[in-house]
Amino acid sequence: MKKTDYTKVALRYDENQDRHRIQPDPTLAALLEREPARRRAVLDLACGTGNWLAVQTKAYAGRSVAWFGLDASEAMLERARPKLTNVELGLGSAERLPYPDRSIDYLIVSFAFHHFEDKPRVLDEMARVLTDDGTLAIVNVAPTHMRRWWVYSRFWRAYPEDETRFWSPERLFLEVDKHGFEPVARVEYELYHLELVRIAEDIERRDISQLAILPDDDHQRGLERVRADLEANPGAREQTEIALLRFTAQRR
Repeated sequence: MKKTDYTKVALRYDENQDRHRIQPDPTLAALLEREPARRRAVLDLACGTGNWLAVQTKAYAGRSVAWFGLDASEAMLERARPKLTNVELGLGSAERLPYPDRSIDYLIVSFAFHHFEDKPRVLDEMARVLTDDGTLAIVNVAPTHMRRWWVYSRFWRAYPEDETRFWSPERLFLEVDKHGFEPVARVEYELYHLELVRIAEDIERRDISQLAILPDDDHQRGLERVRADLEANPGAREQTEIALLRFTAQRR
């Protein structure tokens, strides 16, 4: 499985406007409402530059919460620290979480589960650190439901890589179920038009992991093609699609 070099990606990661379309987490809100006086521990695993945590700490500032973020890239954490004054950030591996047994009430992984090399081991660790009434949440794209995404249509090598990196919603459901959780998976699908100039910007920035792991010559050829298409038709739009997996699980 190819790995994304986030030391390079970190420099431009937050330039992507999609990184900032984060809302207060309704699953977390429901957990905090369940026992308002109880102090909860929330972990954003693979927290990156801290965008999810920045939104949630602001939205739930009045709640009794201990906030944690863990990431395997020091370069990403460097960009997270200025945003997060009340979060304990750590450098570490998802396969070996540096937290005690039954210590985390809410554990979320946003657009990162596919990066973990030993996914069964990561699930073991998640099950270990979550409290008896803890909640696991995983948010990601679902490649098997979005074969016509512009990244796959313009860079055909990207899809076979994602078949290796991503688990299907069905596989994730089965694996989490084996760990003693009651999972619920929902896939949200959207078919829409995207301006070609936006596609060109994303290709040039190369912060999307599918593009970051491509060979340089493949990336350059794709960039040249989209630039040629833009020159021929500057206002062009392209039909594309996206499928988001929203996955939650609680202990049985």
